[in-house]
Amino acid sequence: GAVQPVLVRHDDPSRIDTLGLEPLRTFGARDVGMGEPAGAAPSAPREIFGASGAAALIRAVALRAAGLFDEDLFVMAEDADFAFRLRIAGFAVHLVPEVRVLHKRGISGRPTDPQAARLRKLWLQRNAVALALRYWPARWLLVFSPLLAWRAAQALLLAVPAHRCVALWKLSFARRGATRRAMADRGLDRWFA
Repeated sequence: GAVQPVLVRHDDPSRIDTLGLEPLRTFGARDVGMGEPAGAAPSAPREIFGASGAAALIRAVALRAAGLFDEDLFVMAEDADFAFRLRIAGFAVHLVPEVRVLHKRGISGRPTDPQAARLRKLWLQRNAVALALRYWPARWLLVFSPLLAWRAAQALLLAVPAHRCVALWKLSFARRGATRRAMADRGLDRWFA
């Protein structure tokens, strides 16, 4: 369904920015290999959970099946959401290590701009809660419920008006039943191991 190159840091191409995304039990997704030497990247293509939204090549048939990036998620974790939907649609994602792309991280929320940093934190927390409600196995929701509540509280404190968070979370929870059944059918919980 999709391929991703090795993304290396724009300011230090000798360091990996990401080798793809993998879901975290504690909600959200992490960039695999971040900060490692670029020489540590695999030498042959391999399957990854999802491609970073920074650089990916996606087949048209996969886009038609999974849909585009969710506009409600806007700028944070929309690539992780897309990775889940692509997997649910039955497509795989691979890293293509022969290709390298420079990535300038953090443009969507510059730390020197307090308003942008605040919005980035809001979107990160709000969207992590939305993804957890859509995709995470019930056992991880229960085990890490204090963390989920903390992230939700942070988002609500940062959101004006707060109903933007609540509406997204309600929609995410409404999709949960069908999403979790489809994930079980595809054996996707293996990515949470």
